[in-house]
Order: sequence, then structure tokens, then C-alpha cells
Amino acid sequence: DRWSLLDITCHGTANPDIDLAAAKASFTMAAGDDVDCTYTDVKVPTATVQIVKVADPADGTQFRFFAGGGKGGVEPADTSFILAPDGAIASRTLTVHPAAGGEQFFFGELVPNDWNLTDIKCLDDGTPLGNAGMSGVDVTVNPGDTITCTFTNVKDATLTVVKEAPDDPA
Repeated sequence: DRWSLLDITCHGTANPDIDLAAAKASFTMAAGDDVDCTYTDVKVPTATVQIVKVADPADGTQFRFFAGGGKGGVEPADTSFILAPDGAIASRTLTVHPAAGGEQFFFGELVPNDWNLTDIKCLDDGTPLGNAGMSGVDVTVNPGDTITCTFTNVKDATLTVVKEAPDDPA
């Protein structure tokens, strides 16, 4: 679980200087002064990112994915995984732990030989997001988000040439 500092309140005879960003309260106390400070934290919700693998053809080829970023990170079991579409689309739902104001995460794929990554699209409730690169995408994830990132690959075409030459003396 991830927590975020929401507030600092102090009561007493000294006047504190409260710095919420630094998570501290500073004050000078004289003999007999009394100060009581309360730090209030809130639990930051996780977010989910579903990675969808579309392959043409969906022939069972294994595609290795990796995920990371944010100080809270990605659940350890979700940092590296394989999707192998075999006759249908394959997917995996990841749990990520963004900070209260959102954080940058990266979701990427190691493209197998003879395949091309042709498209990466990420949506949060239908709204496009993220900056796609050659092998992955950077996405700002906020607490409570439900994001879907679709990676589309197409296998290289193959051509077989058979020479038939009847009556060829060679």
C-alpha cells in the first residue's frame, strides 16, 4: 500500500512553520511551551493497466513484456511477463502504485525476430494517452486509473520460390 501526506496541524503555545511538501513542522519553543502536531496520511489507490497483445497471425508466438516506473512501482509479478496469442488476443492486467498526483510508467515489448511492432495505443476510459516509442510507451498513471494499452504486431511475410524446369540439362 502507498500513503500520501495530506495535512499537518499543530496546536499549542509555539507558532509552527509548516512545510507540507517537505513533510515537516518547525518551531522554536521556550521553557514551558507545549506543542502537539498531527500528521494526517491518506491511502493512495492503486491503478490497473491492461496490456493487450494483438498478433497477425495469432500463432502462439511468445512476446515478452516488461513494466516499470513510479516510486511505488509495479507489482513484482507484473514487471516481466509473456503473452502468446494463439488463435485469439492475449492480455494481462497489471497493478501499479502511482503517487497521489500521478507518475510516469513505461510498458514495453521485446519484439521477436521476424515480427514488426506496428502500433501501440493506450486508452483511459476511451481517452488516448501516452507517448509511444519503437518498443514501448510512457504513460502517466494516476491513482484509480484503469488503462488499456494494446500492442499490435505483424509477422514478416515469407516467399518460397520453386524452380521447375522440365527438360533442363543442368
